[in-house]
Amino acid sequence: MVHLFHHIRTRGLKVFVLSSRAECLREATVGNLINVGYHGWTELILRSVYSCLLGISSPLLCYLSTCSAEKYKAVEREKMVKEGYRLWGIVGSQWSSLGGYTTARRIFKLPNPLYYEY
Repeated sequence: MVHLFHHIRTRGLKVFVLSSRAECLREATVGNLINVGYHGWTELILRSVYSCLLGISSPLLCYLSTCSAEKYKAVEREKMVKEGYRLWGIVGSQWSSLGGYTTARRIFKLPNPLYYEY
């Protein structure tokens, strides 16, 4: 996946990393991504309490969830499209990461032995 990530970047595409991890875990998340070889993404989008409410963001109480992972990621993808981005592909290891608002040309479901959602 790291090789694919960098190949996509060298082709001139912007890569957004969209995670259900809490905003208060940004530093650890960035460190983990860099340690395994991911760097140079366009934006790392992490979840805040108000992430599903009209795009309002707040780092307060970041462990609380206001909506499902599917709805949260759909809202974030919709915001990207409204900002003028065209989604070429969505990659995820859980079906909940891939559903909802999906205007991407392709969707790629990766196996993940930690979650039995094949």
